[in-house]
Order: sequence, then C-alpha cells, then structure tokens
Amino acid sequence: MNGTSSYSEKYVEKLAKEFNAPSDPGCTVDNNIKADVENRLGVNLPGDYYDYINSFGYGSFSYSVKVANFFRKNGVEEYFQEIDDNREIMDDQRSMRDAFGLGDSVIYVENGEIVSKDKNNTEDGSLSDYNELESASIDAFEDEIKNKIIRFGIGFPYDYFDNGRGLLYFGNTDDCNFFWNIDSDKWTVVAYMDVSFCEFDMTFSEFLYHFLHGEIAAFANPGNTYVYKEYEE
Repeated sequence: MNGTSSYSEKYVEKLAKEFNAPSDPGCTVDNNIKADVENRLGVNLPGDYYDYINSFGYGSFSYSVKVANFFRKNGVEEYFQEIDDNREIMDDQRSMRDAFGLGDSVIYVENGEIVSKDKNNTEDGSLSDYNELESASIDAFEDEIKNKIIRFGIGFPYDYFDNGRGLLYFGNTDDCNFFWNIDSDKWTVVAYMDVSFCEFDMTFSEFLYHFLHGEIAAFANPGNTYVYKEYEE
C-alpha cells in the first residue's frame, strides 16, 4: 500500500489535470529531506504522496484543503510540530471519552451493515446508544465510497502514531484533519472532525480526489468548488 502504484498515479494525474497543477511547482521532493523525515518517522511514506508534492508543490485548495509539504522552508520542523499537536488532540479526546465511560466502542461497517463493537471486537448487540451521534448514514455516501468505508461514527478505535504504526497526520481543512492509519504494511486513510472518525480503504491521492469532489459525506461540502493556489515561500 505504501509504494507507488499505477492505480495511485492515476489519481495524482487526475488531480493535476482537473485542478490545474502549477507548470513549475516549488518545494518539490528533495531526496535528502525525504530520507531525513522517513528516518525520523521510521516508515517510508506512500509514493503517491510524493507524486502529489512533485505535481502541486506547496499550496492549498481554496485556502481550505491543505496537504503537508515538509520540503518548504522550515517545513520539516512544522510537520513534526503538526504531528505533536495532533497527538495532543487525540490524547485529549480519548481522555474525554474515558471520563464519560465511552471507552473504545466504535461503529463498524461489515458486509454493508452497521454493527457496534468495542475495541476487542465484541458486538454489543445494539445501536440504540449511537443513533443520535452518528455523523452520517452509510446511505449518504456514493456507492464507490460506501464500498470502501471501513468504519465511521464517534468511536475511538485508533492509536496515534508510534513506532511505525497508528494515525500519522498528512493534511487538513479548516475543521477536519487527515491521517494515514498504518497497520503493518496496510495503509488506509482516516478523516477526523470533532469526535467523529471515518476510515477508508483508499490511497492518499484517491481519498483527496473524492474529498475535493464532495463525495466524502459529513467531511466535505458537496457544493464547494475548489481552486488550487500555490503559495509563495
């Protein structure tokens, strides 16, 4: 999952074409910086992330949707600060859930059905405690997206990034943060807003493409039209 594939390249190419990527972007991949960051993280980041950086450089979509670029000036320090800041957010949210006795219960999607489980995968047999708190019905998603949802809702089934596993920050909007969820060699994408999570069996570029097209229900504004703008250093 964390290598570049023709499937992922397709989405980077579609993004570059549809959102008018700069003809000569700045802050593109520097192999020395790449090696330094990956050594500090202890993982190799997905190839389509670097393909995206080489296509778009450093900027945002309508000053709202942003992808981390640690190749810009002071970018490495700022990226690791973002990782630390998000770790604090996740720690605070877990503490709050524990204080309210919510533990690690989570809403999963299995075989097209919604089931509620705790972290050790024991079904509680009822969704009555969750109905008012779900961020969106599974039916609110497009079929292509629905088939790639792993879990969603208010649960906290995740550990933050440590020793090459867990949630690793890669971008954000004004009210939503994006992470890779790393489990051994499998990489998925997690969107987080307030106390709601949604996990997708997608690559970085596939998720970004669908998000920008308003297809990630509850985490996007379907009526918004994004325009890419490269920032000046």
